[in-house]
Amino acid sequence: MRLCLHELVREVQKENRPVVYVSGPLTCGGKNAKEIVHRNVTEAVKLGDLLWDKGYLPIVPHITEAWQAITPKKWEWWMRYDAHQIARCCDALYRFGGPSEGADLEVELAHRFQIPVFVTLGELDQHFRKETPATSPIVAPRPQVQEDIDD
Repeated sequence: MRLCLHELVREVQKENRPVVYVSGPLTCGGKNAKEIVHRNVTEAVKLGDLLWDKGYLPIVPHITEAWQAITPKKWEWWMRYDAHQIARCCDALYRFGGPSEGADLEVELAHRFQIPVFVTLGELDQHFRKETPATSPIVAPRPQVQEDIDD
């Protein structure tokens, strides 16, 4: 059965899903780089599915690996692209996985734009579903990121 425009509009208006940017490792150098990228993309996409099922609208930047495969771009280009998504679209950022220079920069960007950052699904759920106005958001600690821009 195909959805009609009226049903889609009604669903979007009813659900009002918080937009969550999924931040985590993607690339790495060295041996098994393709396998590691595949594993990281798979983990991010599965996390996106879980977030959707929990009532969020996930932005999973890892899926841009298909774009990168067709028209390769430098890391700095992708970070600019991600920065625009974080600053203009997101209600929160969810940080998962291990070490990642890019993900750490995304966390710092979220902090800069006063977007809450979470490292557990429980904290994310608490913020969007159980938090009272008197409760401050639970956020991840700010990573140490060297800045190229003067404040």
